[in-house]
Amino acid sequence: MPFVTPPAFVDGNVLSAAQLNVLSDDIVYLHGLSSTVNIPFARTSLDLRNINTYWMIRHKARYLNLYIEYNVDTAWVDHLKFTLTYGAWTLASVDPVVYTSGSYISFDLDAAGPAIVGTWYEIDVQVERHDASHAQAGLSGDSWFKIERMFESDAAA
Repeated sequence: MPFVTPPAFVDGNVLSAAQLNVLSDDIVYLHGLSSTVNIPFARTSLDLRNINTYWMIRHKARYLNLYIEYNVDTAWVDHLKFTLTYGAWTLASVDPVVYTSGSYISFDLDAAGPAIVGTWYEIDVQVERHDASHAQAGLSGDSWFKIERMFESDAAA
């Protein structure tokens, strides 16, 4: 439903149900615009050793929340290394991945650096497959890493 110009307010006037519905619908519309996930585009590059995914986001809240799932096929790969960079700040660099697959991870952006509300930041996620000697391994077996959801919020997920 689009935004509708609200009725004029005059002291002593009683608003009708229709006028109140316009106000209510406008509040829902504006809240929907301001609370949506603000990831307008993503891009991914692949080579035989790395998966690099980048997102551009307009910063608006304190926490960056990710819901991740992954699998390590130990016949081919010993572990995954996960690195997440937000703008100029590395939020996580875990070798091997210590987060539980199928869980939320929250990063406090205020602690990372002076992120400015309304500024565009690049989010860079790199996942590397490593063999037992920590050498990068190719795209083999059933090892994978997914970010199912990503959003900023005022509270940790």
